[in-house]
Amino acid sequence: MWFEMTAGNKQLVAIKNPQKCCYTSIFWDSLEQELYAADERGFIYIINVYQEDKIIMKRPCEEKIKSIEIIEEGQYTRTRDYDEESKEEARDKEEILRMAHERLEQRRRAKRFLLVETDFGIKSYRIKKGVKTHDMDGHSEAIIKIFYIDPNKMAKITGEKVTDEPMVITSSFDNTILLWDFKKMKVTTKLESPKHSELTCLTFLYNSCLVGTGHEDGAIRLWNMEINASVLLKCTESKRHKNTISCIHGCIWKDVEFLICGSYDGRISVWEISEKKQTGDTINSTI
Repeated sequence: MWFEMTAGNKQLVAIKNPQKCCYTSIFWDSLEQELYAADERGFIYIINVYQEDKIIMKRPCEEKIKSIEIIEEGQYTRTRDYDEESKEEARDKEEILRMAHERLEQRRRAKRFLLVETDFGIKSYRIKKGVKTHDMDGHSEAIIKIFYIDPNKMAKITGEKVTDEPMVITSSFDNTILLWDFKKMKVTTKLESPKHSELTCLTFLYNSCLVGTGHEDGAIRLWNMEINASVLLKCTESKRHKNTISCIHGCIWKDVEFLICGSYDGRISVWEISEKKQTGDTINSTI
């Protein structure tokens, strides 16, 4: 269900398999300083062990993966071999460091492949880093916020099984909010804010599955992306923000979801989303 790396008696990393199955093979990529892991359901994970974060998760096979390994194509060209003989010839430490850096750069330029072994054979995949995969064309002005919605994170927060695919939500100074198909990177839903109320910030509320936005006129709105509708959060005139909403954040406390908004008027407001009302007085900034 998980694997651990230890140094002496100290545990460094413990990462559970999100597929709730056994890991079958791991491989340490010394060039990129990343850990590759495969499991019995055919998934491969690229993991940053220093941050305990999965960088990529792919499923190249439907069957169990027996082993994985990274190889480099051919013998990459070297001006000098970094071996014991080269060390003896090196005049000082600076020369050794220069040769080591040169070798590292040559390895980065070489073609690299991930070999995946299953009961049915061996598959080879070209490893490419820093390669653009999508152009997301949809907004006509500067992007304010990009929000990635992870179904696994949503399931942990809500305690319910989530079958949805990952989603990407973006907002822009063109006063639109776009929902993207994560795989095809195409717009599936487009929402427009009123012209007199320019968008300034955005967040996503996991528990209620709503988008929260702040606006230049001090307005705060909740958006339902499924029915293409929004509601303006209202309060008494004395508690209303008199200036642009500069930041917005959602949080859950004791199973109740709240929306916290900050404004250029120096005040912070807290809203209980289940009731869509402001809780108590606004908090005056001391800065």
